[in-house]
Amino acid sequence: MSVQSSGRRKEIEVEARRRAIVEATENLLTERDVEDTSMEVIAEAVGYTRRTLYAYFSGRDEILLLVLVRDLERRWQEQQRHVAEAATGLAKLQTWARTLYAHSRAYPHTMRLQAYWDFKGVDRSVIGDLSLIHI
Repeated sequence: MSVQSSGRRKEIEVEARRRAIVEATENLLTERDVEDTSMEVIAEAVGYTRRTLYAYFSGRDEILLLVLVRDLERRWQEQQRHVAEAATGLAKLQTWARTLYAHSRAYPHTMRLQAYWDFKGVDRSVIGDLSLIHI
């Protein structure tokens, strides 16, 4: 096995582990408050130690922000698809609002995360380079 393919395999494994951590956190947030979702709780849910989580993320805020970003991307895609089907400006606005409402009902943790970030703000010093993340 070449060094290149070994390095690529390791990259894929790291991405898969990071994705599993983010997905486990998203699942936790459907059942509990943001403040109650600690690194210990996340580690237990995904079957890793807290220390292992820090090998993949700089901290809880980075994980929470990725959950929010994933969900906002999902919502944006849904809204764009539905709005494109509407004929008039008013219909587009109504469709956008209905899609936002439906998404908020399907993913209630998104609104809680948005409120959390609105209240707390994002401390970029405790979050890694999000541009490098492919979740």
